[in-house]
Amino acid sequence: MFPLKGVIVGFELGISGMREGGRRVLVVPPRQGYGARGVPPVPNRPRATQAPCHPSRR
Repeated sequence: MFPLKGVIVGFELGISGMREGGRRVLVVPPRQGYGARGVPPVPNRPRATQAPCHPSRR
């Protein structure tokens, strides 16, 4: 299981519940991402990213 503690809220909400081999496109609004004063500085707008769920190594 991928540890979600410490990632931005938008990733935590979007990735939780994914199954192995799954794929999602996450669109994270600023309030669930880095916000207006993010570090590193990022534009204060929604961010979109692809999130594949690869098999874990055991």
